[in-house]
This record gives sequence, structure tokens and C-alpha cells, in this order.
Amino acid sequence: FGTLLVPLVFLVTRRIIQKINKEKAIILSLFASVLVSVNLILNIFSQQPRPHVLVAFFIFLTFYFYLRFIDHKKLIDYLLLSLSCGLAIGVLQNGVLAGIFFVLASYYLFKDTYLKTNKVFANFSWLKFLLAGLIILTIFVVSYPYPVLNSSSALEAQGKFESVNGFDFTLSGGSQSFDGLSGKGINILVRGLLFYHPTLSFIFLLTFLLYIFSKFRKKQLYNKTKDVVFNRSLIALYLFIIVYILVLVVYDGARIRFMSPLAPFLCVIGVLFWLRHVSPVRTTLRRIVFGLIVVLVLFEFIQAVRFVHILSQPYTRDESVGWIQ
Repeated sequence: FGTLLVPLVFLVTRRIIQKINKEKAIILSLFASVLVSVNLILNIFSQQPRPHVLVAFFIFLTFYFYLRFIDHKKLIDYLLLSLSCGLAIGVLQNGVLAGIFFVLASYYLFKDTYLKTNKVFANFSWLKFLLAGLIILTIFVVSYPYPVLNSSSALEAQGKFESVNGFDFTLSGGSQSFDGLSGKGINILVRGLLFYHPTLSFIFLLTFLLYIFSKFRKKQLYNKTKDVVFNRSLIALYLFIIVYILVLVVYDGARIRFMSPLAPFLCVIGVLFWLRHVSPVRTTLRRIVFGLIVVLVLFEFIQAVRFVHILSQPYTRDESVGWIQ
């Protein structure tokens, strides 16, 4: 599933960028695919029997079907969106944030339908919504049957389980130590960006500096687009990233593996920042920046290859796991 994220990132990035720049859509989509393929966090947890890359795939797949739905308004895309959303929730609890795309798609479904002022279309939209909701609910019940079918016993067992193994509100067999919500997760976010995403960190920092510079010069770096589908794509992209980062930051028990679902979205937004903020700058500066990015990407590639090599050695597996943590 980590490998499948690479072509999926390409498809998502191309679908978004071609709305504003068809000429650069392919090359920038390839750039996003390269970023996700050398991403150290995804490479690390793709080599381990953990569900974090799997839930990252289904969350990002939900976003892909969201893009298809707002573009074509087809029932099959809406149902596939709900299916992938349900699978994301079923794989791991943080997959519930994939529901952001389901909520937005449902909102646009009703908004666009009621503009037609036809009761037949409105009733059919409610039928679509209920069917999609039923798909998500069914997968949730199948994935977490115990707390749903026997909630009173689940609450009683939760107290016994938590005192011994830690917090697990679904009694799914996992355990998390609930350390509070005081904002200690900021350390994980900063460390994850600086040490595991150096290329993206550089792009984000450069974008911030260029944005401040453009405000100081009172000069706009790019023209705002009026494409409705593109704007709705950005709303979903920004909303998911902001909500996920907020949850990650406030949770004291956050670990570096929790950044796996965030990684492909950061790759997409990083490429968009490059297109809208870095590309318009002067050619000389753009060449220098491009050279630095190539160096950083090569560094990430070497780090990923080193990790895979270390993990393949039987006598260094324990050391590599310790290095991850």
C-alpha cells in the first residue's frame, strides 16, 4: 500500500494542477510522486507490520474520490468515497478524519442539488447520502463490533483493560497511553518536518518568506483562479491538513508514525506552493532553489536506501528499530 501511494499521489496532483496549469501538470505530478516515494516516514513504516501506512493510503484514496466526485458528480464516485472512508476508519481510529472529505462531498451534493429547485433531485440526494452513510456505518460495525453490539459490557471491560494495557476506546486490541492534550505533540510535528521531510520543510519555509516579501512589496505572486472545482479541492486539502496538524499537536501521546497519513498531503501542498509561489520568481533564483531541492531529495533518497539496507540485515534489525523510535 505504500507503493500504491506513489501513483495515487501522481493522479491527485495532476487532477488538481491541470485545473490551473495544464502544461506543468505532468512534471509537477511526477515531482510530488518522487517526494512521496523517498519520504522516510512512509518508507520506515512500510517495512513494519503497522497499520499507519495502510490508513494513510485509504485516507488519501478518499481524497482522490472526493476530487472525482466534485468534478463529475457521479454516484459511483460518491459511493467509492464512502467505501474508502469506512475502510480508513476500520483500519485505524485516526482514519475518522477521512470523514472530512465525506462531509464536504455531502455538503456540495446538497448545495448543488438544491440550486436546481427540483424536489425529485433533492430526494435522490438524500437517498445517496443515506446509502453512503450506511456503507460507512456497516464497515465501522464490522471493524469494531464489540463496543457497538455490547456497549455496556465494553465500557465495563474498558476500565479493566485501561488499567493494565492503556487506552483503547474500541477494544480493538491496540493500546495507547492517553497522556493528555497539553500540546506536547508539537515536538513530533517539528521533528517530523525537519528531520523526515527536509525537502518539504525547505519549500514551506521558502514559501513563507516569499509570501512575506510579496506583502512587503505589495505585489501578488500569482493570479487567483475562479475554477470552482480547484477551489473546492484546496478547501478540502487545507482543511484536512489543518485539522490533522491540530490533533497531532495537542495530543501529548503523539508518535512520529502518526505523521504517516499527513505525508502524502504535504507532498501535494508542497508542489502547489512551488507552482504558485516559487515558480513566478526570477529565473536565477529559481535555478538556485531547484538545485538545493535536488540535493535535499537525493539526501532523502540515500536515507531511505540506508534504512532499507539496515533493516534487511538480521543482526541490525533491533538497532534500526531503536533508531526509528
